[in-house]
Amino acid sequence: MGKMTSIVILSYNTLSYLQYCIESVRRFTAAGSYELIVVENASKDGSAEWLRQQADIHTIFNAENVGFPKGCNQGMEVAQGDDILLLNSDTIVAPNWLENLKRALYSREQVGAVSCVTNACSNLQSIAVPYKNIDEMLDFAAAFNQSNPRLWEPRLRLIGFCFLFKREVYHKIGGLDERFSPGNYEDDDYSLRIWQAGYELLLCRDTFIHHFGSASFQKDENPAIAREKRERFKKLAARNKEKFLAKWQVPANYQELGLKAVFPGWQGREVVSCRELWDLAHKKTRISAIIAVYNNLEETQDCLQILHCLLAPYPHEIIVIDNGSELKTSQWLIAQAELTVIRNEQNLGMAAAWNQGAQAAQGDVLLFLHSDAILSEHCVERMLDVLIHQQAGAVGPYFSHSRYFQKAPRYKAYRIYAELQQNAELLEQSLEPWEGSLMLESVCLMMKREIYQQVGHFDEQFHLPGWEDWDYSIRLQKAGLLLYKVGTFVHHGTGSFQENGLSAEVAYNQQKKDFMAKWELNPDYYSQTHQDMLGLMEKEKHGLNVLEIGCAMGANFLWLKEHDPSIKCVGIELNPIAADVARNFGDIHSMDVEELDVPAWKGKFDYILAGDVLEHLKNPWEMVAKLRKLLRPEGRLIASLPNVMFFGNVFNLLSGEWKYEDAGILDRTHLRFFTRKSIDRMLLEAGFAVENIQALGLTMSESDKNYVIEILKAFRLSGISMADDEQFMAYQWLVVAQNRTENE
Repeated sequence: MGKMTSIVILSYNTLSYLQYCIESVRRFTAAGSYELIVVENASKDGSAEWLRQQADIHTIFNAENVGFPKGCNQGMEVAQGDDILLLNSDTIVAPNWLENLKRALYSREQVGAVSCVTNACSNLQSIAVPYKNIDEMLDFAAAFNQSNPRLWEPRLRLIGFCFLFKREVYHKIGGLDERFSPGNYEDDDYSLRIWQAGYELLLCRDTFIHHFGSASFQKDENPAIAREKRERFKKLAARNKEKFLAKWQVPANYQELGLKAVFPGWQGREVVSCRELWDLAHKKTRISAIIAVYNNLEETQDCLQILHCLLAPYPHEIIVIDNGSELKTSQWLIAQAELTVIRNEQNLGMAAAWNQGAQAAQGDVLLFLHSDAILSEHCVERMLDVLIHQQAGAVGPYFSHSRYFQKAPRYKAYRIYAELQQNAELLEQSLEPWEGSLMLESVCLMMKREIYQQVGHFDEQFHLPGWEDWDYSIRLQKAGLLLYKVGTFVHHGTGSFQENGLSAEVAYNQQKKDFMAKWELNPDYYSQTHQDMLGLMEKEKHGLNVLEIGCAMGANFLWLKEHDPSIKCVGIELNPIAADVARNFGDIHSMDVEELDVPAWKGKFDYILAGDVLEHLKNPWEMVAKLRKLLRPEGRLIASLPNVMFFGNVFNLLSGEWKYEDAGILDRTHLRFFTRKSIDRMLLEAGFAVENIQALGLTMSESDKNYVIEILKAFRLSGISMADDEQFMAYQWLVVAQNRTENE
C-alpha cells in the first residue's frame, strides 16, 4: 500500500519471547514497509544486551521500568511511519498479518484503528486453535490469514496486544494515558478516545497472530513468585478499572451497553456489545420462532421436528399462527404442548401472521419461518452469528427454491435430511460466510426484536406470500439497516402457494401492482447488478472513486463495497425511493442527471458507470461530454446501450412495424436510439477514445442463429451494402471509453 508502519514493542524481562516476536516480524513483514522501535524497560534477563546487537532496531533504553503506557508513548514519539502498531513482545506474527490489517485500516476514512484475533485474549478476540507447536501455528495462520472484508467487525474497544492505528489518529488524540501505568485499561481508554475523535474500530477476523499471554506478568519459573505476580496483577487491574470508570463516568458494564452508554448523544450506528457476543457464544440468546401455517400438515411437522432440535441449545419459544387451517392440522397443532398456537378462523395472510407472532413474542431475536422450510444443522447458529457480529437489520439463508437473490448456487438432489445437510456443508465451504443483499425472503428471516419495533409492522395489504418481504426489505434499508445472506442452506417447498390453490406465479403477480403503487418502482429492474460492467473495471487500484448514473437501489455499489470497502461510491438516481436504499452504500443524489453541475465534481472519478441510461436522456451527446469532464485523466466511462440494429428490430421494421413496448429496445421510455457507429461517433466527439466495445446478445439456439445469418447473407447477395453480422446479432453494446483529453 506504499505506507510505512512504525512497530512499537515494549521489552521487560521477556527475552525469549521478544526474540521470537522480532524474528517473526522480520520473516513475515515486507522489507521497507516497517520500522522496528523497541522500548527496553530496564530488563534483567539479557534483553538490553541482545537489543544492542540488533542493527535494524531503534531501541530506547530506560534506566527503570516506566510501565506500558509511558513506554509506548516514548516509542510513538520517535515513530516515523504513516501508521503506528503497538505489539506485545509475547506475540508471534504470521504470513499476511500486516498487509491484512492495513487493508482494513485504510478501507475507509472513518476507520481509525484495527486489531486481529489470537489464541489467548479477552474481549472475545480469541478463537479456538488446533496447533500444538510453532510450526503448526504458522501453517494454521498461513491458511487463516486471507483478507476478507466480510470478516471486519466494528468493535467498541480493542485489546492492545496488536493495535494498529493511523498517524492522524495519534496526532489528534495523543498518546496513551499514563495514569494507567504500569498497565491495564489504557487500551479501553484509547479505544474510547478514538471513537470520541470521530473514528471507528474494526476487529479483523481474517487475521491471526499467536499470543503467549501476559508473559511479562506471569512467566516465571518459581510458582510462588508467579502467584505473587498474579495477585499484584489482579490488584492493579482493579485499581485501574476504578481510574477508568472515574475518568469516563460510565457504568462498570459499559461494554454490554454500547456506545450510547459512553456518549449519551451518540447518533451513529450502535456498536455490538461484548455481552451480546458472549451470550451468543454461550447460547443465551432467546429466540422467538414464528411459523405461519395454512394446512400443509406433513411439511409443517417436518419443519417443527428439525426446528426443535436446532433451537434446543438456546432459550426459545415457538409461536405458530394457524391461518384458518382445516380441522386435522388445527387439532394437531393444539395438541403440541411445547407450541404457542394463535388460531385465526380464516387465512389473514402472511404479513398479518408475522405481526401477530411478533406482538406475542418474548425473545430477543425473531425468526420468521414458512411452514415448508427445513433448516440445515448450523443454520440458526450461523444466522445469529452474522446478525449480531454485523449489526444487520435482518439476515436470511440460501434456499433450494428462491424468487430472487437467495437461490443456492449449487446443490445435489436430496431425499432425506442427511443429504440435505451434505448440501449445506458444501454451500458453507464454497460461499462467503455472508454477503449483502437488497432483499431477503420471509421463508426464513431473522432479525432482532428491537429492529422490528423500530421499523414497524409488516404491511398487511400484502396478504399473499412474496411481496410483504420485498416491502419490509425496502423499509429496513430506508432506515439505514443492512441485509445479509448467510452461507447456510434451507430447504424450501412450495406448499404455502399450492395449498391456497394458487401457483407461485399467480400469487406473485396478484400483489405486484399493489407494491408498485406503494413504492413507484419495479424491484426486478431496480435491484439488478450489472456484472458485465463491473467485470470491465480494473479494481486492483486501492481507493477508487466511482460515479454511477442511474444507480437504482445501489446493487452495483453493494457489490463493489463488499469486494473493496475503500472504493468511494457516488450515485445519481432519479427515483427517490431507490435513492434512499442506495444511500446505505454510497453518497447518493436523487436528481435528473441532465441537471448535473459539472464543476462540483470536475476531475474526481476513476470510473463512471452508465448502464441503460443514455438512451433515456434528451441530449445524451451533451451528457457524455459533461461526464468526460468529471473523469480524471485516463479515467474511464463504462456504458451499455441498446442496439437499434438488432435483427429482430430490423426485421420488424422491414415488415412495417415500429411498436413501442414496456421493455426492450423500443421501450416506451427510450428517447434516443443508437448503432455501434453512432456510439463511436458520440464518444469521439466528446473527447473519449473507445478502448473496448462488446456485443451482448440474446440466448439463441444454434439453428435460430444460423437462420438469421442466412437471411443477412441473402441481403448481401442482392447487392445491398450492409454492416457485419455482429452488428445485427448484438442486442446491446457494452463500451469502455477512456478520457484521453485533459479536462479544461
